[in-house]
Amino acid sequence: MDNMNEIRPKRKWYWIGSAMMVIPAVLYLIFFGGIIYLAMGQTTSLFVAPGELTIQVEKPGTYVVWSIPQGTVDGQFYSAPKELPPGLGISVYDSTGSRLSLGSSQATSMRGSGSSHDDGRRQITSFEAPAPGSYRIVIEGEFPDRVCGVNRSAFQSAGSAFGLLGGILAVNCLSPILFLGGLTIVIVTLVRRIIAKRAAAPPMVA
Repeated sequence: MDNMNEIRPKRKWYWIGSAMMVIPAVLYLIFFGGIIYLAMGQTTSLFVAPGELTIQVEKPGTYVVWSIPQGTVDGQFYSAPKELPPGLGISVYDSTGSRLSLGSSQATSMRGSGSSHDDGRRQITSFEAPAPGSYRIVIEGEFPDRVCGVNRSAFQSAGSAFGLLGGILAVNCLSPILFLGGLTIVIVTLVRRIIAKRAAAPPMVA
């Protein structure tokens, strides 16, 4: 029995190896869960276009204007194609009435272009709100009513974008290293303990 207690490596290495194999899954859950939380945590103010909406900005930053294929505004449901309608024009004004520059295009007329979003919405444009206050978004054009929305961008700077990219690369690089390292530890521990047990076993009596 004493010899069995002295067998090396100890069983704790099974736990260490197993923990290293589980850590990648935990990292993925935390990292991508955080991304989803940031994206979903942005409240979207809805309105019907053609039309306008005035928002009260408390946190300066980048704000995005979306076209949303399906949505309900004031109890009425609207459905529209995902593609942006030809001739859609958009303008954004601050509290002084000054017209702001648009981030995705300096032209206010959009013709079916736009970046896709997972739920089918398409980005019409973005703008910088440099200070707290009211901002008025005006969408004009000859097209059937559709739902549009405005929210604060989850990623506010190039630094945060590079941080996101760095995080993805780090998780993708570390995960296989941790998993394979943990698997190696478990296998080596198992093999060495089998060898040690055989060496510690009492000799067979003839």
